[in-house]
Amino acid sequence: MSKIFQIFDRYRTSIDVVTTSVTSVSATVEKEKHLPRIVKELQKLGEVTVLGNHKIPVEMISLEASNASITFVVAEKHANKTLQVLHKTYIEA
Repeated sequence: MSKIFQIFDRYRTSIDVVTTSVTSVSATVEKEKHLPRIVKELQKLGEVTVLGNHKIPVEMISLEASNASITFVVAEKHANKTLQVLHKTYIEA
């Protein structure tokens, strides 16, 4: 955890919400300015997935240890787009 927080600190990027499990760490950030560099450094520690690639602001996220379940919160105005992205990514893939 310390290494993860050090990476965000290095790029002066605050974590809004963080959840952890035995096998994963999920975080949301408000500012994306340094996100590509942060992701590159985080990839040295493990697998990194960014859901924000579709410009859907995720307010909270939690991933089950088995990766079989993901929970997140988005504003209602983004619900339809979110469902479309999830369907294309996880059902059609």
